[in-house]
Order: sequence, then structure tokens, then C-alpha cells
Amino acid sequence: MAQEILTKLGASADLIMEVCEIVGHHHHPGPEGTLNFKVVYDADLIVNWEEKQGEVPRPKEKLTELFENSFFTASGRNLAKKLLITTENTEHTEKGKL
Repeated sequence: MAQEILTKLGASADLIMEVCEIVGHHHHPGPEGTLNFKVVYDADLIVNWEEKQGEVPRPKEKLTELFENSFFTASGRNLAKKLLITTENTEHTEKGKL
């Protein structure tokens, strides 16, 4: 679908190829990826964890550990920390509610 849309928009073949590669592999990264791929992967990871955190919150310590090993970019890691390690989450962890 991405290829069809980008072709209709007049995108270059290189751009179409990169976007299709990103869309096709954003859940299962290969050993190397472009910066664009890494940004999309990290953004998708944040969205998925944000949903999970709303359902079954994890303690701050566990999230911090996961962040250090899961993101391709420092920006993704920092944004995840900002969005997912909240005061509310920390308070629940300290009270043993998680």
C-alpha cells in the first residue's frame, strides 16, 4: 500500500524502497537500519509500551532497565523515560500497587 501511495505522489524510487523496508520490518529489526528506520522503530516501541503500561504498569526500575536495552536512539530512550516513567507510576510502585 505504501508503495502505491508514494508512487502516485511521485516519490523517488529510493524513498519508496526505504519506506517499504521500514514498514515491512518495523517490528523485527535487522542488524542494521537507516536512521529513519531507527526512529520509526523507537516510536512504535514507545506507543506499544505506553499501551501496555496503561494496562499493567511496570515498576520504574524495570522500565529503566528495559529502556537501556531496547532503543536504537538516545532520543527514543529519553522520550520513553519522559512519557512512561511518571510520578503516578512511581507513587504506585512505592505503595506496592504494581
